[in-house]
Amino acid sequence: ENWDVLFKVHLSNIYRAINLDLPPYLQDLWTGAATPVVPYGGIIEPMIDGIALPGEWDGAAKYDASVDGGDFDIENFYVGYDSSNIFMRIDSVTADELEAISRNSQYDEPDLAIYFMQPNAVNFNEVETNFRTYYGNQILGFPAKYMVAIDFDTVREDGRAKWNLFEAKGKSGDNEQWVLSSTSSLGSCAVEDVYEFVIPWADIGLAPRYTTRIKVVSSWAGSLSYGDGEDMEVAPPAPAELVLPDLEEWVTLLELDDAIGDENGDGDYTYPLASDFATDSGGGLWDAKKVTVRQSAWNAQFIIEMDEMTDIWGLANGFSHQIVQIYVDQGDTSYGEVEMLTGANAEVHPDWAWEVAISGTGEPGAVQAVQAETGSTSARGIDVTGSVEDKTIT
Repeated sequence: ENWDVLFKVHLSNIYRAINLDLPPYLQDLWTGAATPVVPYGGIIEPMIDGIALPGEWDGAAKYDASVDGGDFDIENFYVGYDSSNIFMRIDSVTADELEAISRNSQYDEPDLAIYFMQPNAVNFNEVETNFRTYYGNQILGFPAKYMVAIDFDTVREDGRAKWNLFEAKGKSGDNEQWVLSSTSSLGSCAVEDVYEFVIPWADIGLAPRYTTRIKVVSSWAGSLSYGDGEDMEVAPPAPAELVLPDLEEWVTLLELDDAIGDENGDGDYTYPLASDFATDSGGGLWDAKKVTVRQSAWNAQFIIEMDEMTDIWGLANGFSHQIVQIYVDQGDTSYGEVEMLTGANAEVHPDWAWEVAISGTGEPGAVQAVQAETGSTSARGIDVTGSVEDKTIT
């Protein structure tokens, strides 16, 4: 993160020194998140009707919108959550008020959009993300993956409406690409006195303990084309930030006990002689005793109980010696692999060819998921922790 900022600052200085305009990517600098006027306070359950009742948004974070947005000003907005949804309230010019505005401009169609960062991003190095607002092409300050916009054409007399979800695809030519991926059911947003939205976590790639950043943008558009409009306000100036709590409830799917004393590979493996591998029992570092598989609404969890564990090397994930590999067979495909990951020196039976393999170690940089179809690897969404006290790897 800091390296990215320093690199862009120094390169920007070179451009200025030779009197050249800064290219767009050098204008994107990673900054700290905005501080809410009122911090998050816990789960909320607002009614999505466009009417902000007293106490209804208690527990949500409140952010001020300090810039004057002219005839489409944003006063402030609120962000909250429950166990499966994000809730947004935006205090701005209402749909009826917008309809009454007579604009002497080619841009006369209102647009109110919420931009969400690629979950868990820590810099701008994210594929298939966008960095500008859709109509005014203003800098967002984070790699946006999702955009949620109210569909003003669906607003009913009772204020209920739909929102459209767009997914970023990155830049093609001169334009950033957004693809409509879904439309909500009627009543997932509403506007009366304020704008209110309910957005499922899963729709914008979120899960417990995930982080995203947010900006709200009011615009006037001339058409649906990229860049054909003007932004009235991008709020807040620094992005809002949402860190979802751990609200997962786990269901145990499988528990398997394993015999002790069989950590000898094909029959003749012996322990290293270095003292780093010494244990009280004289072994057990690679001897699994039990495997538990659990599932929540968002994730699968594997818990491996070992006979012995240490963290003699002080690795970040809390354990030192073990490399845990999990192979997932997704059924009959044309691309299943039988060769196991590097280091295992083994193959699985062809009837159980794997499509996804996960490798977890005590060093975060070596944690990865491998896709058999493409060979691509990623650590996104994988958490690995060890407990020497409990002798478990999760």
